[in-house]
Amino acid sequence: MKVDVKNSKLLNNNFKLLRKNKTWFARTVEADNFVDIKPISVALDDVNQLKIFINDSDCSNRLFQDVCEKLNSDGILFTPTKKCTGLNIDGGVVFTLDQQYVSGPNTLILAPRENNRLGNSDALALATSTAFNEKGFFTGEISCGIVGYRETNDGEILERIPTETEEMIDSDNDTSFVTISFGTQNIDAELVAASIEDALARYVSYINSDNNNQQDFIYRVEPGNTLDMIARRYDTTIDKINSTNNRRYDDVQILTDQTIINPKADSIKEFRPHIPVNLCMKKNLWSK
Repeated sequence: MKVDVKNSKLLNNNFKLLRKNKTWFARTVEADNFVDIKPISVALDDVNQLKIFINDSDCSNRLFQDVCEKLNSDGILFTPTKKCTGLNIDGGVVFTLDQQYVSGPNTLILAPRENNRLGNSDALALATSTAFNEKGFFTGEISCGIVGYRETNDGEILERIPTETEEMIDSDNDTSFVTISFGTQNIDAELVAASIEDALARYVSYINSDNNNQQDFIYRVEPGNTLDMIARRYDTTIDKINSTNNRRYDDVQILTDQTIINPKADSIKEFRPHIPVNLCMKKNLWSK
C-alpha cells in the first residue's frame, strides 16, 4: 500500500493560518477553540469492531466495486449491500453511495431527516463531511435527508420523503448512517475509499472519547420552529448558532427542512479539518 505521511511542518503552518483566519469548513469559529492538534490515532481493529455496511443506492457499478475493492485491500471489514438490503439492524454503521441527487463536481452529504433518531448518525455525518472535504471533495453544507417527493398512482405529490436508507432503517434502531451523493463527473474511487477510512477513524475516535455524550449535533428545522427555540434546545445563544453556521439567521430566514449545526460541534476535534488522522494497520502506520 502507498504510504502518504503528511509533513508536520507544513501541517503546523497550515494550522497557524487557520487560527489567523478563524475559519473552519465554511463556519466561523473562535480561534481559541483550536488548542489541541494531537493526531487522531485509531487502531484498525477498533474500526473493524463496527458493523460496517457499504450500501449501493443508484451508484455506478464500477465506482461501487472499485471503492469496495480498495477498502477490502486496506483491511476494512464491511458488508457490501445494494438498495439498503439488510440495513435494518441495531448497531450498524452505514455509508450509502449514491449518484442521483447532485450533478457535476458536487458531493452532497445527507444526514438523517428525523431529529430524534437513536444512534450517532449526526456524528457520522460530521466526520464524513470533514473527511471528504479534507480530501478535496466539494461537499458544501450538510443537508438533512429529504431529497425527493412521493407521488400517488395518479401523480399527486403527497409529501417530501427521506433517503432510501432512512426509510429502510427503523427510527428505534441505533444504526448510524450517512448518504454520500456524488455528481456525474468521474470520481476517483481510491480517493472515495480513503475518505471513508478517514471518516471511520474520526467516528471511532469520537464514540470512544469522553466527548461522546452529545448526539444532537444536526437539527432539521420543523414547521413553527423559531431560532430561539433551537438555541434553547442546544442550550446556547443565537449568536453562537450564527457563528457556527457562518450565517446571520433570524426567524424570518429559518425555513422548514433547513439544517442547523449545534455550536457544540466546534469543540469536537474529530469534526475539525487540518488535524492528522492515523489508522494503525497491522505493523504499518497509515497516515492521511
